[in-house]
Amino acid sequence: MFNPEEYILQSANRVPKEKAPAKQAPEPLLPNYGAGRIRQYNLDIHMMSMLNSEERRLPDFMRLGEASGLEFAKLWDLGEMSLVEYRLPKAPRSRL
Repeated sequence: MFNPEEYILQSANRVPKEKAPAKQAPEPLLPNYGAGRIRQYNLDIHMMSMLNSEERRLPDFMRLGEASGLEFAKLWDLGEMSLVEYRLPKAPRSRL
């Protein structure tokens, strides 16, 4: 399970607090803290226009890890970059 206060690319649309996948900035700020994270959105636009791709969001990384046989462990927010940590799934204990 992921920590809801961690994210890769946070939405600029405010949603009810109980449905928010990440911690939102207090009003009157935009939920994603506004221009403070604009570089992440610019990178997304550059990737889309130059490489015909897009930045992955946390659910995308979680699905990618699952498809590879890994469990999502943590997302490390490093300011303008993030690091996704996976772990090997726990093996079921055998009863002897």
